Amino acid sequence: MALEPKTIRELLSSVPLFSGFDAAALDHLLKRSQVMEPAKGEILFVQGEAAGFLYAVLSGWVKLFRETGDGHEAVAGLCTHGDLFGEAVLYQGSHYPFGAQVVEDAVVLRIPAEVIRDRIHKDGDFASRLIQAIGQRLTALELQVEHMALMTAPQRVGCYLLKLCHAKKEKQQVRVLLPYDKTLVATFLGIKLETFSRALAQLREIGISAEGPVIMVADVGKLQEYVCGSCSLEPGSCSLEPGSCDPDKT
Repeated sequence: MALEPKTIRELLSSVPLFSGFDAAALDHLLKRSQVMEPAKGEILFVQGEAAGFLYAVLSGWVKLFRETGDGHEAVAGLCTHGDLFGEAVLYQGSHYPFGAQVVEDAVVLRIPAEVIRDRIHKDGDFASRLIQAIGQRLTALELQVEHMALMTAPQRVGCYLLKLCHAKKEKQQVRVLLPYDKTLVATFLGIKLETFSRALAQLREIGISAEGPVIMVADVGKLQEYVCGSCSLEPGSCSLEPGSCDPDKT
């Protein structure tokens, strides 16, 4: 079912990149772009495809992935409300380094390359926000590589849960809902599904319990202490990474 124009404007204005746009600028952007409502499983583009659009997620979840040399899939990122992907469009003649697939029904704005380039030339503040958004994406990718090298499987799972907890106001007895399939979570963390399950079991020692997709965290501070000593970021700053939101609201 198509969203009402008012709802689309509200979603778009809450995306950090477009937060400085007035009503006229938002309408102009929407007229030159396409609002998509892809279903779970739909491919938005494939790895190596010519980059012609920048994408902004208004709701739902999209994974960025690429095929490995042995035919397996590596998940490079998980995007939700407010996140951008397809930044390769900023460079003429470039190609997408990843594929993009919807993992939960989504609303996505597809913005043609020329629209983004025109805005960059006219609006320095927009250009700065775009650079910041791209920087956050690169930082998230670098951090993912770091965690795979330095963290144990339970720490990686704990870090993932901690990001979900940061969207909550509570510090104890925090309930979080896995926003997509556990298999995808495990792939994103670079572990097998059975390893993910074992890691959750090991986290019971610090007050983590799971029932299906629902995870209960008894003490966020204890989880942070368990995880953050092996990370180069300051404790709590991972809430600024792409994809760090309240899954109950997506």
